[in-house]
Amino acid sequence: MANKYVLDSSALIAFLWDEPGAQVVEDILVDEDAEVFMSTISLGEVLYIVHRLAGEQAAAAVESKVLETPRLRLVDATWPRVKQAANLKADGGLSLAGGFGGSDKEPGLDGKTCRVRGNAS
Repeated sequence: MANKYVLDSSALIAFLWDEPGAQVVEDILVDEDAEVFMSTISLGEVLYIVHRLAGEQAAAAVESKVLETPRLRLVDATWPRVKQAANLKADGGLSLAGGFGGSDKEPGLDGKTCRVRGNAS
């Protein structure tokens, strides 16, 4: 059985800038048995932060790299997922944006998903 993870924006930022938690994210991304999910909203957060701090070209490079990462599946923010993300947030889980990727009703997720957060806020 594959290990399943949901990355929020702070986890990806930690990985990109080698902040605390970066090694955990890297280990997950290279684990051949891992299934990794991230919401498109969380990726959008990462892109605006990178764009703001390092420029548009750096943000475009991050986007390309994420889209080319074989085990990372982007999850769109449909209305049912928005409601599920709100419930995760209400229960003290991930950020609202991170919660889009973390619904137990998402195909492939089974309630045993590890949600990975970085230290950035």
